[in-house]
Amino acid sequence: MQDWILCAKPSNQSARRLELSVLCHSLSVFLYSADFMLADENSFIVASGTAFGELLIWLCRRDQHDKTWRAYPWREYHGHSGSIFGVSISPTISFGDVDRRLVATCSDDRTIRIWDASGVEEETIAVIQRGAGVPGDAPRTFSHCDKDLTMTWAHSSRVWSVGFATMIHAADEDPSMLLLSTGEDGQAQTWLLDVGKLFSLDQPTSSALTMRYTDHHHAGKNVWAWCHSRNEHDVHFITGGADGQVVRRTYDRNGDADARVMRLAQLFKAIRPSVSDSVPVGTVLAQRTIMLRSYLVAGTNQVIATTDTGLLLRGETACKAASWRVLACSADSQPLVLSSGLAQHHAFFVDRSRSMLCVINVNTSVIRDVCQLRRTRIATVQMAWSKIAPTLQSPHFCIAVSYFRKQDFELIWVTVDAQGSRFSSTYVSLPYTFETTSACVDGEAGVLLLGSRAGAIAVYTGINDRTIFTSPATCRRRTHGEETITSITILKDGLEHSGDELFYLTTGRDGTYCALRLDLRWSGDQNHGDEEDEKLLARLSVIHRGTPPLGPYIEGAQLVKQFDHTQKLLLYGFRSKHFMVWDETNQTQVMAVVCGGAHRSWNLRLNDSTSEEATFVWTKAGAFMFYSQTQADHKILVSGGHGREIKALAVHRRDDSRWLIATGSEDTDVRLFEYTIGVDGIADLKNIAVIRKHTTGLQDLRFSPDGSILFSAAGMEELFAWRLSTVPVLGQGVVFVGALPRTDTQSDARIMSLDIQLSRGPNTFSIVAAFSNGKAKTIEFSCEDHVEDATFTIRSQLDLGTVCLTQVRTVSNPTTTHIQAITGATNGFVTSTGPLQMAAYSSELTTVSHKVHQNSITAMDTKPLTSNHELVVTGGDDNNLALTLARYSPEDNRKPAFRTLTMPNAHAAALTALTVVEDRCYGSGYKGFTIISAGNDQVLRFWRVTIAEGLFPELGQSYGKRTPETALSALGMRERTGQDFSEVQVEFVKEQYTNVADISGLEILHRHPTGDSQIDEHTQSLLVLVVGVGMEVLDIELWDRSASMGTQGAANDQ
Repeated sequence: MQDWILCAKPSNQSARRLELSVLCHSLSVFLYSADFMLADENSFIVASGTAFGELLIWLCRRDQHDKTWRAYPWREYHGHSGSIFGVSISPTISFGDVDRRLVATCSDDRTIRIWDASGVEEETIAVIQRGAGVPGDAPRTFSHCDKDLTMTWAHSSRVWSVGFATMIHAADEDPSMLLLSTGEDGQAQTWLLDVGKLFSLDQPTSSALTMRYTDHHHAGKNVWAWCHSRNEHDVHFITGGADGQVVRRTYDRNGDADARVMRLAQLFKAIRPSVSDSVPVGTVLAQRTIMLRSYLVAGTNQVIATTDTGLLLRGETACKAASWRVLACSADSQPLVLSSGLAQHHAFFVDRSRSMLCVINVNTSVIRDVCQLRRTRIATVQMAWSKIAPTLQSPHFCIAVSYFRKQDFELIWVTVDAQGSRFSSTYVSLPYTFETTSACVDGEAGVLLLGSRAGAIAVYTGINDRTIFTSPATCRRRTHGEETITSITILKDGLEHSGDELFYLTTGRDGTYCALRLDLRWSGDQNHGDEEDEKLLARLSVIHRGTPPLGPYIEGAQLVKQFDHTQKLLLYGFRSKHFMVWDETNQTQVMAVVCGGAHRSWNLRLNDSTSEEATFVWTKAGAFMFYSQTQADHKILVSGGHGREIKALAVHRRDDSRWLIATGSEDTDVRLFEYTIGVDGIADLKNIAVIRKHTTGLQDLRFSPDGSILFSAAGMEELFAWRLSTVPVLGQGVVFVGALPRTDTQSDARIMSLDIQLSRGPNTFSIVAAFSNGKAKTIEFSCEDHVEDATFTIRSQLDLGTVCLTQVRTVSNPTTTHIQAITGATNGFVTSTGPLQMAAYSSELTTVSHKVHQNSITAMDTKPLTSNHELVVTGGDDNNLALTLARYSPEDNRKPAFRTLTMPNAHAAALTALTVVEDRCYGSGYKGFTIISAGNDQVLRFWRVTIAEGLFPELGQSYGKRTPETALSALGMRERTGQDFSEVQVEFVKEQYTNVADISGLEILHRHPTGDSQIDEHTQSLLVLVVGVGMEVLDIELWDRSASMGTQGAANDQ
């Protein structure tokens, strides 16, 4: 390994030229990482890490006589047990009367270490280089040092980078430094280095480096790139991850990321002195320490709280403490039951000593009695609905009250005005074993929805303030498994929908949220037409289920209006020890607070007009905790996608300017994007849904012909089906409908490729799946409308040996119901299998194999030529592109004949993706196609193919006797069997570079009105979607297709 240190400087003649000089070479130390720091105009410091965990430090100085640069070795440090991936040199630190300089390193041993590099500028002994005239065992000139100043465990996996960001000078304190690190775990961490503790003789240096903040704003693994910038007020820390996302974090000059955040912690025992008893409370305050029981955030710095001794308090928060005032007191010291929601500046609570429902105006602190409840053992009080009356400007509320150990539930309808309050009540009959945990009233539709502790949802219709009694119209069990349904929200986007369809959103502690569609219709005696026998029937179905990365305890949802009058979905809940607010629309974190976990009293208030302003209060270790932010601590500069490389791609055309794109990655996620072209011609790619269910990396994706079902294939024989629909507010709805049953529970085979065809009905599809263990299965999929469980039926199974099947396509016979499957494998063979009968199990299958590539077939596409002829285009890791003509005899379509034309070295590396589009610009007598191929050379190549239609009868006559093969070599067309191949011409047309590495898929975004894969005389350009490590849409101008095709020799010269 020839390691070297290279110096580059602007040329004296031109600032646009660099003069390069080698400072040091032949070090034989396997340099892995380095950093440099300018000491003065004639010297700079170089620190480098090696693959063996060594840290080497040089001083590079320019000789004043001959103006050449020389490297002076200084020290060699040992301490890391793995390769050093990141090195950073600090600026000069003035500490006491001594100037200090530090070096920070990180390694794959998951540690960050700090080293003392003070005095490196004074080194004067030049390095001895290994090379000509120097013995191989010449002594090293570095002085050894095995002691670091401090060390800490950092990320949960390898640490890629570390760097000094800024110096912090606090009054009357030792200087500190802010460090930043990124790792393989996708996290960015901020560290505070106390220089005083680092060089202290009486304090342990292990506490000198402490973590300040950690975040995970990138999907998947690996934060690869980072930088930082400073101004007089802030430090900006910018990271870029494997997901393509660029995130900026902002810290003030003191290293504080909470400049726009207010934090407060107040022990319960410290609350009592700050309480003013403006109402008679007897001896409650004197007897016991105040223990806060429940909370309701009334404003940015205002909190309503209840205590375990029956007090209702109002708290005003300040920078260091909160002042409290008593608003009400229970007569028998029983705890008050406070509603969890606030609406129209009003909140409700129940005084258990009197069984009295009360309302409080949080602005004026005025409390009024509303009504006496039927029972005393009240469990919960929830705000189910609120509205302002347009005539009287009086707020109207619907309060849901549940009771302990009884299947009793009632709605209290309350109107509050200047004279007082008026109420009416509705008794609600609950389903069997139904324990209510959430409630929502749709006042406009007259619908009540209740969520239970066991994941069930009960629906009631015809609800208003005049209803005395109601029973459930339907009850849907296990909507969220057997976990608690925590909230129900109405979904309305302002657009017109069918009057019989209503949409709602639920959250649960199973880690998911659901969009529900409620279908209402009247049913009566159809024979007699008696209107009195008609009743309203309700059917509740799940049309979307999402799994955000904040579970499993998702506690609620809120819709926030945006500037473009659309709505953004925010979800909040607990993940481990954090309370999080998650922007599901933009797939980004809004807030994360370390609170200790889910099992505690808490309350959250989100601003209705901005998605980043939030106030969160909770109880932790006998203290009242308060957190309020005006905006998020980070900003997404560039939105990202998958956390790892994309392996699967599918496209469905919605109309002339909109396409639905599905991508699957090694990060096990499936993402749905919508690509749109506006009237101004500006294109936009937006992530509209994320599907998380697979446990292994994705291998293939396919849409059903009508685009209503998405099929996803992965390892461990996972084949899932997803129903797609449109949901108000959310846009795209995705719900899981079924999985292929595993015949062998021990098998870990991957489903490498799929092909889908419409079968016997609009909701029945034929699937052919290719497995990595050499098996191919034909499957019938059936899924009726409004039925959430689909069925998979295996119709046939074929074992092709020990090869790995990589590609599969189907060929239909229009005269029969049979289909043929064409597979490609790692042995370079194309195999035709059939006939496949989807109506019944197929036992007698015939296979015909044909050698096409020297190695694995990595890409394949097919196009029909006639009812009996198929064009099969393949690409392999032998860098070749091959065209194979397959003829299926009308008499016996089980044994096709093959004929292959090969373009060797079509790419400079393995050909990994291709697609074929029909070109209808050729005259009669010819079939025209355009082939787009891509490889690991990051180049798209375009090929023009013409096939004379007169060739097909000739194929029918000659194929019965033999199977000829042809090859297109660098010397011209050569026919190994002696047959003429002049009727098939292939011409290389153009190539296009792409920024996407490791290309795995290509698709053309067709603008043809029928959505067919074809080019006609109106086509001016092609939109080509390329996926791999990232994704890109290329607008390719078409060539002049009116020109005649070049000769075979010309095509061969490309």
